[in-house]
Amino acid sequence: MFLNLMWPLLGQGLGSFSFDNVPNMLDQVLVNKNLLTQRSPLRVVEGSAQVVRLPEMTARGEYPRPIPFGGMGKPVDVNGFSDHYPVTVTLTEAG
Repeated sequence: MFLNLMWPLLGQGLGSFSFDNVPNMLDQVLVNKNLLTQRSPLRVVEGSAQVVRLPEMTARGEYPRPIPFGGMGKPVDVNGFSDHYPVTVTLTEAG
């Protein structure tokens, strides 16, 4: 049993990757049942999944896409970051 924490963000028009100015949710945070049970010492904070889009890593456009670092045959942009935005989720210790 797994829970995909990123799917709720799709309905908000958010994505971790942009192709032709269309957001796509390629990056995922999956948790297994061990983080979902009441006995787990760590728990996922419900609704905490997010795509991190900091202004300095975001290009302008219809959909704000990440500024890629480049490489792999493309020019390197030393001010770039990645072609994907980071995704995060918050964990908390069970009390």
